[in-house]
Amino acid sequence: KYVHQRLESSFGKDCYYRNFTFKGDEKFDGILDGQNVVCCFETKYAHWSYKAQLTGKREDMEATLKQLFSSDKKIKGLGQLTRSIIELDKQVWQLPFERKNRKILPVLVVGEMMPMDAYNRKLYEDIARAAGVFYENSSVMPFIVLNAEEIEILEAIAIEHGKDMAENLLVQY
Repeated sequence: KYVHQRLESSFGKDCYYRNFTFKGDEKFDGILDGQNVVCCFETKYAHWSYKAQLTGKREDMEATLKQLFSSDKKIKGLGQLTRSIIELDKQVWQLPFERKNRKILPVLVVGEMMPMDAYNRKLYEDIARAAGVFYENSSVMPFIVLNAEEIEILEAIAIEHGKDMAENLLVQY
């Protein structure tokens, strides 16, 4: 709920749609009808184990990373984003607004800080590819990962400099 409030404050309730469902099936936690892109948000509050926080070792982080970037029995995180984007591309359902040939930007919002350097980004992509949830399509941009603090910063930028600047920062991320 908190993330939704920040995004609504950033972009306006007329552009941000909370908990978007189609025929009773939730497709995204939120959708942004942006000027240049359509941002699809999924919020996942996976928590790092104490051991993972201390060691930072791949094997200690694996369970949490799989929750975020894979597709187990109950699809969550990036898997849920990917499934819904593929359905949208296949026109199984429609957005509540005109897409107008804009690209889709998948945004995974996490509860805790995650390292986003190039090495870890590759690790996340490798896990997603292995699980079959890394969607590569000319109409879809690479997924980004933000945490709640970064959403707050985005809100501050939108209030100070306008929602177009905040959207452009999302695209550049």
